[in-house]
Amino acid sequence: GPIVAPVPDGCRSAATVLKVDQDWDLAALLIWRPNSTPIVISTTAPRPGDPLTIAGYGSGNYRAISGRCTQYVAPGSNMPYEMVEVSAEARQGDSGGPILNEQGELAGVLFGAGGGSTSGSFCGRVRWFLASAWPADLPHNTDTLVAVPDRRSESQKTVTAWPQDALAAMPHVAVPR
Repeated sequence: GPIVAPVPDGCRSAATVLKVDQDWDLAALLIWRPNSTPIVISTTAPRPGDPLTIAGYGSGNYRAISGRCTQYVAPGSNMPYEMVEVSAEARQGDSGGPILNEQGELAGVLFGAGGGSTSGSFCGRVRWFLASAWPADLPHNTDTLVAVPDRRSESQKTVTAWPQDALAAMPHVAVPR
């Protein structure tokens, strides 16, 4: 049926589904431009120990709770470790809510909880997904997808094209410049 997306200014927008990724529990919706500023998607992946805040409307009531990034996990065998885990448990219905870093940027999108922790797609996966869902005929200005922790060291490396070795049977997406 028709999809309606509420936006922070109290308005509601008709929405069109651009893309769905069931493995990572993400959906890209095209909506009318709201009268509010969009959230910034972090260009740096959270590291274990970083403070993070999860938020959502489980049970119809807004709640934000903070914890720390504990680790990265994979949502299934043969899938990359791109699911950030937070030491704060989301409620039923919080799925799709933000995982925010200390700067208030989107560090991930939550989709599962249990045992005192919450998991969600980290900002690099979200950026890659949105870039792959963006209609080719619309302008897009992204120079980098995200700075991710290098698996071989504690340094950060900037990723301008999603590394193929980090993907499990995912297509390469050329990001328009």
